[in-house]
Amino acid sequence: MKIAIISEFQKQTVNYGNNLQAFALNHYLHMKYPYIEVDTLWFQNSSKKHITSFLGFLCSKTISCIRNVISSGHLRNKSGCINLQLVKSRLKAFEKFQKNITMCENGMTWKQLVNSNYDIYIVGSDVVWAQGHYYVNKIKFLKFTTNKKSKKIAYAASFGRNWIPKENVNYIKKCLKDFDMITLREASAVQMLKSYGINNAYHVLDPTLLISKDEWAKLENKPSDIVDAPFVFVYLLGEDKTQRESITAWGRQNNLQIITIPYANGLKKEYDLSFGDIKLNDCSPEEWIWLIHHADYVITDSFHGIVFSTIFEKRFFAVTRDYTIDINVRLTDFLETIKQKDKMISNCEFKSVEEYKWDYEKIYRIISEKRRISENFLKKAVALDTKKI
Repeated sequence: MKIAIISEFQKQTVNYGNNLQAFALNHYLHMKYPYIEVDTLWFQNSSKKHITSFLGFLCSKTISCIRNVISSGHLRNKSGCINLQLVKSRLKAFEKFQKNITMCENGMTWKQLVNSNYDIYIVGSDVVWAQGHYYVNKIKFLKFTTNKKSKKIAYAASFGRNWIPKENVNYIKKCLKDFDMITLREASAVQMLKSYGINNAYHVLDPTLLISKDEWAKLENKPSDIVDAPFVFVYLLGEDKTQRESITAWGRQNNLQIITIPYANGLKKEYDLSFGDIKLNDCSPEEWIWLIHHADYVITDSFHGIVFSTIFEKRFFAVTRDYTIDINVRLTDFLETIKQKDKMISNCEFKSVEEYKWDYEKIYRIISEKRRISENFLKKAVALDTKKI
C-alpha cells in the first residue's frame, strides 16, 4: 500500500510549525504502519498554473495579482518586505531537518500527480484549505483524477478561519463530496461546515500531538548561544512593536532572559534588532523544539508554538496576532479544546504569574481522549474501511 501526504509543506518553506507537522504525520504513519510506503509530496513551481480553480468571472488584473501571490509563496504588506538573505540562511537549517521526512525526491508537477498511483491521498494538516474569493487550491482539495481508484482523506485539515467566501461554498461542497473521510484541526470548522449542510466532518488533533514528548525530545538540539539561566522563549509571527515592548517589561519584572527568533515571519523589522537578550537568527527546527522544552515560560502567537508548549507541559501565554483575526481563531479554538482560554492575552495585559494555573493533569486527560479518537480515524483510513464512521 502507498500513501501520499499533501500539506502546506514545501522544501523551501522556512516555517517551524509547517515543517514539524509535515514530519509528524509522516513519522506517525511510518511508526504505526511500517509495512506501508508513505511519501510527503511537494510541488514544483511549474505546477502552479494547474492548482487554482477560478469560480466565476474575474478581471484580468485580479487574476494576475492572485497568480503573483501563488507564485511568490509570500504575502508582502505595507510595513515590510521579505528578507531573502535571512530566509536563505535559515533554510539551510531546515534542509537538514527535512531529511527526517520521507518525500518525493523532486518536486512534483501536475502531470506527475495525475499519473501517480497511490492508494490513499491524505491532505493535511496545517492551513491546507486556505482560499480567497473566487479561487481555491485544486491540489489541496484533491480535485484531480488519477488512473487508479484511490481513497481521499482529510486529516486535521484547516481552513485557517471559521468562514468560507460565499462565492466558493458550492464548489467546496462539490469537492468534499468526493472525500472518503473528512477530519478537521479546528472544532469550529466542523460547526462551520455543518452550517453549510456538510455533516460528515469530525474534529481531530494536529498530527504533532500524535507524537509523544519523549519522541520529540529525541530530535531536539540545544542552541550554542544559550547560557544556563531562567528564560522565556518568545516566538512571534505578528508585527506589533508595542507587544514586544510589553513582553520585554514583563521579562524584566520576572528576572527572565528573553530569547527570540528575529524576523520569524521573514519580514525585516527594525524593532526586532533590539528585541530579546539572545537572538537566534538561524534557529533550526531541532533547536526550536529544545527552546520550548527547556523554557521557563513561552510567549507566542503561533498555533504550533502553543501546541508544543502543551506537549512539553510549559507555562505559556498566547498573544493575539495584530494584523488578522483569522489566526486568532486557530489559537482560541485549540485553547478552548484544552480548557485554557484564559492563557490568551490581548494587548499583552499580563496579570501576576501567580494568578494563572496550568493544570496539565486535566489538559492531558483531554488530549489523551482526543488522541484516541484521532488515531482511530487514521487507523480506519489506512485500513481502507468503507463503513460509515
